[in-house]
Amino acid sequence: MPEKKINEEQKTLVREMVLWLTRKYYRWLRDGGSPLNDLISQTFTPATEEELASLFSKAEVDVSRINKFMFLAPLGADNSVLPVASISCNFRKNVPEVRVQVALFTAGRDKPRAIGLRFETPESQGAHNFYHCQFITGFRREGGGVALPDDGWLPTKDPTLLLGAKNSVALVVCLIASLYGRTETDSLVFEPFGNQLKRYMRLVPWVESEAAGTLHQADEQGRWHCRV
Repeated sequence: MPEKKINEEQKTLVREMVLWLTRKYYRWLRDGGSPLNDLISQTFTPATEEELASLFSKAEVDVSRINKFMFLAPLGADNSVLPVASISCNFRKNVPEVRVQVALFTAGRDKPRAIGLRFETPESQGAHNFYHCQFITGFRREGGGVALPDDGWLPTKDPTLLLGAKNSVALVVCLIASLYGRTETDSLVFEPFGNQLKRYMRLVPWVESEAAGTLHQADEQGRWHCRV
């Protein structure tokens, strides 16, 4: 498959997963949302599904250009942690670049608190030349950064956490699994873009399942490993 076509396919699948995450948030919001969401959205403006889809009409994507953020559905049954994200991509490169910054907000005594992570494709030939995740203390954005209400100290250079990804599509799958777990990740294959996504999911051993295709072995408790 020509390189240009591969990049276009990756852009399509990254876009579809971003829109899937956005629809998941707005469904939760229609069901009632939370006071934490109301408070955070006074400072961080949520992007709509239509606005995000429009950004992905180009090869270079940066949600900061519209001065908005991706709001994601809360984590856990108690809805106590609300993720807010910013994404930038460049699908013109031979190895497409995708960078997703995620702030995890929770209610504090006087104001919300947050801890941040960034999920990124490899960085040149240096020490971070692999698919990885790092801590952040604020959003890097066009026109200036936005600091997070953290405790004032996080190691933002190292550790650099290795992700089980081989391309930009698998990177976003890793993000979804990190936030929402295996069940939600497996459900992606039942979306309209699921058949196209399966080829990429099979490149990530831990995402194997009866839905996505199984190559690993599992014990009686469902824990898995891959034989060499």
